Amino acid sequence: MAAALEELRSTTAAHRDRERQLQAEAAASHRGWTDMRRRVARYDDVIVPAAAARTAAALAAYEAARTELAAVLDARRAALDVSLLRLELQMEILRRLVELRFLAS
Repeated sequence: MAAALEELRSTTAAHRDRERQLQAEAAASHRGWTDMRRRVARYDDVIVPAAAARTAAALAAYEAARTELAAVLDARRAALDVSLLRLELQMEILRRLVELRFLAS
């Protein structure tokens, strides 16, 4: 009887430890998800428009014969890199969301 009671206590303690661990993982995933959403919002509000403006400025300078085509291509490549980084962040957001849903189930 004492052995069974001790086993029950041990199992209960292990269950509580695992529950705390899952709660900590969920909290960390949620913080990461929130941070990624903020980063994507910054890309949308600041970084992507700035890259587009640099591309437009380079194109205007090229059309006015004040720069080489290479400058336009460099600006466009940089804008594409920014867009790719934003998409990678969006993918990470989705990964975190899947993780959160798994931990919540």
